[in-house]
Amino acid sequence: MKRFALFFLGLFFLQACQPSETDLNAPILNIYSFSPNRVSDTICGQLEPDNVIHLRTDDTLKMNLNLIDNEELAQLKVDIHANFDCHGHRSPTLESWSVLDLIDLSGSEQNLELFYVPPTDAWAGNYHFQLRLLDAAGNETGGSTAYSIKLISSQDSIAPEIRLNSPQSSLIANRGSQIFFEGEALDNMDLTGGKLELRYESPSGNIQLAQELALTTGSGTNYNFNWPYTIPNSLSTGNYRYFLRIIDAVGNTTESSSVDIQLN
Repeated sequence: MKRFALFFLGLFFLQACQPSETDLNAPILNIYSFSPNRVSDTICGQLEPDNVIHLRTDDTLKMNLNLIDNEELAQLKVDIHANFDCHGHRSPTLESWSVLDLIDLSGSEQNLELFYVPPTDAWAGNYHFQLRLLDAAGNETGGSTAYSIKLISSQDSIAPEIRLNSPQSSLIANRGSQIFFEGEALDNMDLTGGKLELRYESPSGNIQLAQELALTTGSGTNYNFNWPYTIPNSLSTGNYRYFLRIIDAVGNTTESSSVDIQLN
């Protein structure tokens, strides 16, 4: 009898000392609704089907979420930030919209209704919007999925125009030589506080900022320019696609036609 008691006692301690089964199941993030609704739009030159939210600065981003885990929920992270990978500029007078909201969770299921209001003077343009859900074991859902928000200024929703008059056709140039970009920018409101940019696409396909010009007081609604640019000696040989970008005082952006420059 004593032997049987010792056997079961040993079995009890053996089971107690074994590590508990690791939770490898990721939590579930159910998005019941977004308001405004997601639509298809082109962001940074690429179509994003049913992934873009058009939001005015006098509106509210609303979402209804259902969060589930097989054991224990831990945290929801809401991250909204300017898409600087596509727009490498900021308005000299405005701030971009930024949200980093860490919401602690408990239990195995929660329903959330969240509201986020952009500042009325926030910089217009493209933003990244991401939801990340963590459970108590560290499993994650949503980290690889990013939505796009196209923020529209309630102060001025009309994008400026830009015309590149010269050069208009492709040309061959040497590194260190100077080229003049001549044209005009037009807007429905004074361009003061905006910016003019010259950008290029390298032979490898990377978009780079070549130079920029802040539009100061007195720029008006019709801004004429004849802008000198010296080609850096550091650039390698090959074909470069140059274009201009005009950004008005609230962040509305328009690109000009492009010109190919073959560097020797």
